[in-house]
Amino acid sequence: MEGETLLNRGGPPEVVAVKSLEVRVSDFENLRQRFSEVWDTRRLEKEIAIVRAAYKRKDKKVNPVDVALPGGVNPEGGAFAQEEVGAGGVSEHAGKTVPRGTRLTEERLEEMKIGGDFLTTEERALFVDILFEYEGAISFVDSEMGCLGEHIEPPIIAHTIPHAAWQQQNLRLPKATQEAATKIVKKNLASGVLEFSQGPYRSRYFVVPKSVPGEFRLINDVQPMNKVTIRDAGMPPSVDEFSETFAGFPIASSIDFYSSYNQIMLDRRSRDLTAFMSELGLVRSTRLPQGWTNSVACFQRVISKVLWRHIPHCARPFVDDVPFRGPKDRYGDVEVRPGVR
Repeated sequence: MEGETLLNRGGPPEVVAVKSLEVRVSDFENLRQRFSEVWDTRRLEKEIAIVRAAYKRKDKKVNPVDVALPGGVNPEGGAFAQEEVGAGGVSEHAGKTVPRGTRLTEERLEEMKIGGDFLTTEERALFVDILFEYEGAISFVDSEMGCLGEHIEPPIIAHTIPHAAWQQQNLRLPKATQEAATKIVKKNLASGVLEFSQGPYRSRYFVVPKSVPGEFRLINDVQPMNKVTIRDAGMPPSVDEFSETFAGFPIASSIDFYSSYNQIMLDRRSRDLTAFMSELGLVRSTRLPQGWTNSVACFQRVISKVLWRHIPHCARPFVDDVPFRGPKDRYGDVEVRPGVR
């Protein structure tokens, strides 16, 4: 350090006029590493925004690999497999049955918006009766959720190129957020959505707040998995094409599949690719992973197999949202039975 010093007659310097200053950055490196381990809220939100594809700039996205699948392998199962099951003596509306009213309780029916001012009292009652007929297919909580039948499509295989396994370090989360993440992991282990792993892969994870205050969604960062995945070029319909399908139809409704990806099993051979380190240990996903580059294409294909009878004249699936449409003509609102048009 160069400068001029004004002395206080033998005492310590009172004033130091500095002309130049030299600092060895290496002296502060250890402190920098120490204090960068725990991120503040702004830094954590910035990192989350980078990882989440919806907020990722094009030049920052991790793209899958565009190579042909070995041997031209294709998904097993099929839409017509349901016909084979039906031919074995199963009725047309076969499915899980539950005692009437166990899922469609009075409280839940009151919360459902059925018809609004459009339906008459008799029409609403008829619609509710139809819901009761298929009550086993309706879920409100995880314990009521089922999984896709393997005759439609077996567990999904994540096809990858040859690669080395990766081990990522977790983000350091605030204590309250970490406790919320561990609670979600415990819940998913109990429901079978997660299971313990002992493989060589380890990705990081984080949580993002839901619209309900105090609730969080656990996000597994599958960017390393995306980087080695062979692309599935399937895709949902374009937004314009999708919306035009329902133009001019006075009656329409929609179905939103409950926790949709969690109803699609992931093949055991691909599960280690989704592993991450939790406070309970290394765990991996047993279901179609959120954020995986091929998840949208896989789910669109699967749900098209399920609803193939109704496409396109009645239904048009768009990933996990499936609108249904009625006829264009209202037939003058003529009643086919008292109160029912």
